[in-house]
This record gives sequence, structure tokens and C-alpha cells, in this order.
Amino acid sequence: MKQKGFTLLEILLVIGAIGILAAIVIVAINPQRQVAEARNGRRQAEVRSIYQSIQQYVIDEGSNPNPIRQMNSGVDNRREICKQGVEGTPECINLAEFLVPTYIASIPEDPQGGTEFSTKYSVIKNINNTIAVRAEEAELGVSIIAGRILDGENGGGAEGGPEQITGLSAEVIDNRDIQLTWNIPSSQTEIEEYVVLFTSGNGSKDQVIAGITESSYLLENPGIGIYRIAVIAINEAGQSEESNEVEVLLCGTGLCTDHGGADWIITDNTTTSGLHYNVGNFGVNTSRTLTVDQGNPFGVYADSVSVIGSINANGRGY
Repeated sequence: MKQKGFTLLEILLVIGAIGILAAIVIVAINPQRQVAEARNGRRQAEVRSIYQSIQQYVIDEGSNPNPIRQMNSGVDNRREICKQGVEGTPECINLAEFLVPTYIASIPEDPQGGTEFSTKYSVIKNINNTIAVRAEEAELGVSIIAGRILDGENGGGAEGGPEQITGLSAEVIDNRDIQLTWNIPSSQTEIEEYVVLFTSGNGSKDQVIAGITESSYLLENPGIGIYRIAVIAINEAGQSEESNEVEVLLCGTGLCTDHGGADWIITDNTTTSGLHYNVGNFGVNTSRTLTVDQGNPFGVYADSVSVIGSINANGRGY
């Protein structure tokens, strides 16, 4: 009996079908893509870890780590993070000395190794001093960011962002805390959080408290000083402009003394405490000592300072 075999055309069709199926399987599996996705997953976890460690530092210390405070904001506002053990360079900022090991076990670096100095993770500082952390080497065309990069010039006004907060007011509680309240602004979408910005003195509001969900906040025991405070609102589209600013005089357990713009020069050894403000020139003459009354707070707000003698603050600074 004569058996019938396969024709050349049939063999070619089978080989072609196998090739097509193999190509489909390779595309579906795509090991290179899977590796890239795994690296992106690690990047996502690590930028979140860095971001959370910075936020916890802000909660404990009242402001961003010093290298972030010194960054520009709004324009040219991105700096890469140095590898652990690398001091700050023009290429990167050193956060390890502020965050390791209290807030994070070590500073992670990009799965593909970064550069000689940089982790290839970066900090972006918004104009309202909040921050985001970004993976610079994210693959497959995705953006990997922890936190929010805010739009809008001069701290707010992004299209679709909340309206400016009005009616911010402050009440001093027990001479140590500041109770803040404000009106809820109109917003096209739900407000995700409020951010309190404040500083003691005339500098930029570089102390930040984020994640507030109510239209009030108790600023607990920030220390004696003259505080300038504002609030912004954030929704998914962006942020509002800063609210009206309030100024709060906080004396703590000491007394507040208004010097009316006059100079205050220590010409004899003396003891003092409390908050002294509106001082012209503050100075301590040669061979004279100003001693801070132990157990009481002390602060001076002056136009200029000339301390030739000494200040004894019982080891607590001044």
C-alpha cells in the first residue's frame, strides 16, 4: 500500500505557523520588558521610601533637611540625591547625614547603578516648599514620582486648582500653641490636603506641615518667636495661591518686650529672659556677659547684631 507524505507547501505552511506562534509568545513574554518593569517596581518603592523619610523629618524638625532648604524653588528646582558616603557636589545633594539611620536605613540608588556620585533619584522643590521625589532613570516611558509636582507661578494659581484661601486667623493658646482656622476655598474637584507654611522671622516660609485635611490646625509649641503663617490648598489639578498672611507673637512662659526700634546694648553683666523684639542694634560690649535666666526661653529680633562680649545660655544656645 502506498503512503501519502506531506507536500513541500504543507511543510512550509507548518513552519510559517510555528514561526508566527513563536513570535507571538516572545512578544507576550518579552523578558527585557519584564526586567524593566521589575526595575520600575523597585524604583517606585524606593522613591516612596525616600519621600516618606523626608516627610517624617519635616514632622519632627519642622522644616526640610538643610540641603533641600537651600535649593531654589519653582525654577531650576531639581537636584539629584548623592549616593551614601558622597558629600554634596554640584551634581547632587547629601541627604544621608540628615535621614540615615533615623528615618531610612540607607539611601537607595537606581537599580542600574546611578553615576559615580548620584543615585539618579532626585528631589523637586515646589515654590511652596513642599517636595516630590522622582526616579530619573525610569524605563518604558513612565514617570515614577512620590509626592506632587505643583504647577503655577508664584506658588499657585494652576488651572483647575483651588481658589485662594481667605479668612486665615490665629489664636494663641496657653501662650505656647497657635490655633489656626480658615475658610474652605471653592474648588472644581475635592481638596486633597492643606499645607501650612510658616517661618520665625523675616525669611521665606521654609517650615512646612502637609497632609492637613480639615480647615483648622493646632501648631503645637513651635517655640518663642514672631511667626508669619500662610496656608495653601491642593487638589488633583494643582495648588492655590498662599492665603492671607497672619503674624503671631509667641512669648512662651517668658515676657515679650517691645523695644520700639531702640538699640539694646549690654554694658554691664546682666541676666535676662523672654522675647525681645523690634530692636534696632543688639550688642554685648567687650568683657560683658548677658546670662539667660535658666529654665526660661530667650530670643531677640533685631535689625543688626554686634556681640563682642559673650552670651551665657546655660548650654542651650540662643
